[in-house]
Amino acid sequence: MLIGVAGVPTPHFNTFQKQSGKLAGSGHSVFGVPSKPENGAWKTGASTARTLIDRAIALINADNRNAAEGFGVICLAHEWDDLDAFESELFPAALVLRVKLPFPLVIDGEAGRVAFNTVLGTIGKEVPTLIRATRAMRSEVEARRNRSPVLLPVGNFKSDALRPSIEGLSKALLQAGNPAEKVQTACREIEARHPFKPKGSDKGFRDDADVIFRSPGRDLHGRLWEKPGEGHDARCALNGWFRLGGPIASGFHFDCTRPPRLEGRFCNCHGAEGEFVGKPHLNIAPNDYVRI
Repeated sequence: MLIGVAGVPTPHFNTFQKQSGKLAGSGHSVFGVPSKPENGAWKTGASTARTLIDRAIALINADNRNAAEGFGVICLAHEWDDLDAFESELFPAALVLRVKLPFPLVIDGEAGRVAFNTVLGTIGKEVPTLIRATRAMRSEVEARRNRSPVLLPVGNFKSDALRPSIEGLSKALLQAGNPAEKVQTACREIEARHPFKPKGSDKGFRDDADVIFRSPGRDLHGRLWEKPGEGHDARCALNGWFRLGGPIASGFHFDCTRPPRLEGRFCNCHGAEGEFVGKPHLNIAPNDYVRI
């Protein structure tokens, strides 16, 4: 599993890098991004999240196997820090586990070394929670890929239930003794409003705009949002690789229909809206990328 750590104080970043391989145990890859001080505190916000995302995608592009087990984020933050902007950048791709950063944080000398080793020890104790929660999502999106509602695109699937359920799941998974049970609870919440039809012309999930989202089975198309241009960025790619940390199958999308043909206004994976006309359907990926 790939694990990103944000908010590592710059003076301690070399120490973090030297010990990062030990924080999560074998089979996991940990990387971090440094944080600079602001008025004596170490801040993490939207820009820190974007740096983390850029780094994660660079590692995945270098070796796609880095994405195979899932992705999770640990954010070092002071107890009063508001992480809403940070978490928003990473939603719905990754779970964010908060680890307390003491204030003031000692930087210099032996006292500084001891203080940061305590922080590293806390990361080591907390990271199994992130791994366990992410594994529950991995199990869901792999075993039930063709009928799991948690893979529906949160932008283009018109629903009052989808986004709140996935947002709630992103919090509940990290607090749950049984994360798999929380995943199924979220699925039931979504399907109470949008029941899955297993067969027939309306097979799939129907949203509030009467658009039917049907998984493609084995007909998986390429990850076009990874190509340069058209406004795509690293966040487009991250949301295409993961859903709450669970790895999304390469090329997975939904065949979207509303007879006689689907047409209308849809957003894409980086938030731009446009008019689309299907021939007769549209392909919409979990990250909201739209393809005719």
